[in-house]
Amino acid sequence: MKTELLIDEKLQYEFAELSGDFNPLHIDHEFSRRSTFGSPVVHGIHLLLAALEQIDFDTIQRITHLEAEFRSAVLVGDPFSVEIIEIGPIKKILLTSKNQLCAVFQIRTEETVPKEPDPFSAYESQKCVENFNITDALSTNGVDTGVVSAFGIEKLFPNISLYLLHSDIDLLLMMTRTIGMKCPGSRALFRSFNWDHLPNQGKEAKSYRVTKIDKRFDLIEIEFIASSILAKALVKIRQAPAHQPNSKYIGAFVDSNEFKDIRALVIGGSRGLGELAVQILACGGANVLFTYFKGESESRILASSFDKNVNCQYFDSQNPNDRSVEELRSFQPTHLFYFATPPIQRQFAKDFNEDLYRNFKSVLVDSFKVLCRELPFK
Repeated sequence: MKTELLIDEKLQYEFAELSGDFNPLHIDHEFSRRSTFGSPVVHGIHLLLAALEQIDFDTIQRITHLEAEFRSAVLVGDPFSVEIIEIGPIKKILLTSKNQLCAVFQIRTEETVPKEPDPFSAYESQKCVENFNITDALSTNGVDTGVVSAFGIEKLFPNISLYLLHSDIDLLLMMTRTIGMKCPGSRALFRSFNWDHLPNQGKEAKSYRVTKIDKRFDLIEIEFIASSILAKALVKIRQAPAHQPNSKYIGAFVDSNEFKDIRALVIGGSRGLGELAVQILACGGANVLFTYFKGESESRILASSFDKNVNCQYFDSQNPNDRSVEELRSFQPTHLFYFATPPIQRQFAKDFNEDLYRNFKSVLVDSFKVLCRELPFK
């Protein structure tokens, strides 16, 4: 059985509210644009629950064994497919997007008698940890007393809310909340986890602790315990996004009149090499107009960091319409600096990807050609 799904921004935010995982990688365009993904990424647990939602349960079930492996990210708004393969008592789930295998889940359940749902007790809202120290990670542990609302589960996942124990779903949501907000927080990249039902464990409160660290690969193992469940998650700590040096630092290397006769149009000047070019040109006295596609607030901060002669403007290099080109033309640039680039992701398929080719060509060739032809360079 294969099902096509899509998680849009509305569903993404509703899941963040349900779980308490407001990690900016998942919901903040400006934060995520500086990540390797370039835009918000669907929560791994959201993908898992959306996949489980496609299973036809007919009685109340508890999860006795669950393995999850996250191989590649699914971007918010990108379609993905869920294929369910039954192998005896195991259901294997393959999740694919853009011809890439993004996640593999294996689940075994058993029939159980439903318990009365726990009373609603909102999770404690918290600020996302930004600078997690892997060196001290082994001392990290805690208890989570929050219980998500049954109504929230029923709204987003009506099928599994009827047939899976809410306590199982609650622990999965606690895992994404802990990993995304506390340990390690904003730089978390969920790799995999294993889940087992251990009837004689006897610990009721939901707790977590870091059990292993691997500094070579910035990996930590987190153990989650709740009632009769033991889950171990493997999480990578992503590198912090790169930030360019400020204008004060750059100004020490550039003569203040070096570019005074230049009217520079910098396409894609809100981050990376484009941002660096903006600062060098501005420090050298150029009149600069740079464009952004995402990151309006950061772009305006960059422009305002100079006293004058630096402005920013929205521009979509994939769709350079007549109006947007006319707005750039009115600047009357003498020079064009082109740093626009589409999102770059690892491709697993060996076959030629026509859609990917067209996407890169539209940004790197076609849009550049339009600007070279239409702009009145002096």
